[in-house]
Amino acid sequence: MITISQVASTIIENSPFLEDGLKKGIINISALARLIKPEIEKKLHKKIESGAIIVALNRLNNKLSARLSESRFLESIGNITVRSKITEVTFGNSSSLFEAQKKLYNRISQNKDLFCSFSQGVRETTLIINSSLEDLVGKIFADEKVIYKYSGLSSVTITYPVWIVETPGFYYIILKLLAWHGINIFEIISTYTELTILVSEKDVERTFALLNRLRR
Repeated sequence: MITISQVASTIIENSPFLEDGLKKGIINISALARLIKPEIEKKLHKKIESGAIIVALNRLNNKLSARLSESRFLESIGNITVRSKITEVTFGNSSSLFEAQKKLYNRISQNKDLFCSFSQGVRETTLIINSSLEDLVGKIFADEKVIYKYSGLSSVTITYPVWIVETPGFYYIILKLLAWHGINIFEIISTYTELTILVSEKDVERTFALLNRLRR
């Protein structure tokens, strides 16, 4: 049998901003109970007293507060590296695409200052490079189908310790912060202990400032 607490938890956890506001104590629980009351009643097919929802929300709030605090996450952020003049190109997957990738890597492998990343999906492959490589990429991938191309990007890379890898919530904290400040994310690249976020060049200074402020 579904309970009021279960339905309330589902509603809150499906809305990251509500969950965050509840955890930080900036949401009026009585007002929130009135807001979600119709949805809970619809799920349970019966009328519910607001007081019962308030009790359920208070219990949920205690659980959220007991979770790993954001401060430990934020203290774990290591170096932050910014690269400007980045271009993103998406190709349709093909039998010849892998050979083109190899040619590009062979041409640039000796230059450690260049940025190059491939992300392969089921139907598409995205290439992220320094904009200075656009002409070279245009020649090597001349026979490939370009689905999307966007220049004028910058990348922001943060490093973090190994324990973050198996701990839920780290990416959420970072992405939530940028969403709150209206920063659009074009692409996300992750390796074992690095997270790279691609944003517009007009947003890179704000992105760096926000992430850097988290570490203080």
